[in-house]
Amino acid sequence: ATGKVRPRNIVSRFEAKLGNTLLFAWEPGISVSQNPYIEFTFKARHSGELTMFWKDDQGATLTASKTITVG
Repeated sequence: ATGKVRPRNIVSRFEAKLGNTLLFAWEPGISVSQNPYIEFTFKARHSGELTMFWKDDQGATLTASKTITVG
C-alpha cells in the first residue's frame, strides 16, 4: 500500500532434535515459498524431548518442544 519494498524475512534454518540427536536439518534456498510446510518422519527408539528450532533472516528464533514416550 505504501509502494515501499518490504525486506525479505524467511526461514533460514530449521532443526529437529530428539534429546541431543539431530534428526533433521533444513536450510532452504532463496526460492522457498512464503509459508513453507515442513514434514519429516523418524522412528523414535527411545523416549526423550523432541525439540524443533526455527531461525529467520533477521535472526529471530522460535523453539517448540514435546516429550515423546516410547513404551
